[in-house]
Amino acid sequence: MGIRERQERDRQGVRRAILDAARELFVAEGYANVSMRKIAERIEYSQPVLYSHFRGKREIIGAVALEGAAEMASAMRAATAAAEDRRAQVTALAVFAARVQTLTVQDRVIRLEERLRCERLLPADLRPRIAELKPQQLVALRFASDSEFPELVRRVMDEKLMDGKAI
Repeated sequence: MGIRERQERDRQGVRRAILDAARELFVAEGYANVSMRKIAERIEYSQPVLYSHFRGKREIIGAVALEGAAEMASAMRAATAAAEDRRAQVTALAVFAARVQTLTVQDRVIRLEERLRCERLLPADLRPRIAELKPQQLVALRFASDSEFPELVRRVMDEKLMDGKAI
């Protein structure tokens, strides 16, 4: 392999790392709460490296959205691949859509349940900070018992724990 090929492979690897980190952060924190600096910190590169691949956050959002759309299209093609006729294809797509919608609703319900649990179990000094909890943190906290919940939430907030295993 020549130098140019290796450089291009390395460049594509960095691009992939940027997009993967951006997607994780967008899902966990929302687009508005993610900066180019956060993405750079996540992949342990400087911001100029990000700007050498993308003009800005908007372009990264577009690339992540494009990948998501391609993944969705691929999943839809796979769902209809075994269908023998148009009716079976439509049925397969309807089942696929119902599954995707169910997962979306389930995710929202889990986050809502945990926010309500926060309102019920947290001491008065922590309640105003509930909005600081990211979806990823709420999902990880659902496994805590009621007795350990307030102290664990305090640790998550104070130490900004994001990893489910750390929580």
